[in-house]
Amino acid sequence: KQWYQRRVRGHNCIMMVGAYLIWTSLPLTLFFIGYTKEHAVTVTGVEPGSALVNQVYTGTKIYSINDCTVIDKVSWGQCLWKMYDTTQQKGNCVGDPILSDLKSNTDCCKEGVTSLKSICFNSTAGTQCLPARRVLDHLPCSTDTDCGAGHCYRPHPSEGFLLQLLHSSSDDKALFVGDPSHLYYTIHLSDYSSKWFWSQFPNCVEMFMIYIVSLSGALAIFNAVPAFYLDGQHMFDAFLEFVVGQSGHRVSPSFISNVSFVIQLFSTALIAVNVLNAFISVCVMYK
Repeated sequence: KQWYQRRVRGHNCIMMVGAYLIWTSLPLTLFFIGYTKEHAVTVTGVEPGSALVNQVYTGTKIYSINDCTVIDKVSWGQCLWKMYDTTQQKGNCVGDPILSDLKSNTDCCKEGVTSLKSICFNSTAGTQCLPARRVLDHLPCSTDTDCGAGHCYRPHPSEGFLLQLLHSSSDDKALFVGDPSHLYYTIHLSDYSSKWFWSQFPNCVEMFMIYIVSLSGALAIFNAVPAFYLDGQHMFDAFLEFVVGQSGHRVSPSFISNVSFVIQLFSTALIAVNVLNAFISVCVMYK
């Protein structure tokens, strides 16, 4: 039989390639309709329960977290992940004469005691309840030897991580104390910004294209499996005919049909077992 009789519908592949080209050309396309991409991320939304709800707003540009530069959403996630590396966590030098001026009236280092402006810091000299923003104004340090006179103070482990976000909404850096993953899930960002159009539009287009690429690619691969009622059935038959024809050996059509049937039967059974296993897994999950 001729190859055209074994034609395979390639619409999934065409959709996948088309969506991928649109996705990769987004920076240029969005530029022409008023969106710009800077070396920063733009806030597109803040969850009501976020710790930064009153510090950053929609349209705010975030440039760095501590000393980690943020240029896009990927680097934003990398910087937050980097904060978990305790070897990268630096403290600040606080001399003994200055310490008495910084001490809070509330001892927030005691269990159950909280303060709005101060957190518990730890050093080789012990724990102190100090105003976070004023401590951060002092020189960074890794150990007491970096400070000369005084000690190197870091947030107490019970407080979590102390992060400074350099942003465009205020001259002051936004401060966050806690788990960095909280920011990842409560601050919505975009690589693009615009003064006139909806800030979420680039994210919507980008996510839609990613979904099309993923789904179309998965369907194209699944459809190529040599199983009954899939395009892979015709592809495999055509492949067998081609291989036998190129080999020069005389093989009966019935033998080719039998080989094709066995392989397609095995593939169909394998798909059925996987579908059944997935169904059982879902049922157990929602039991």
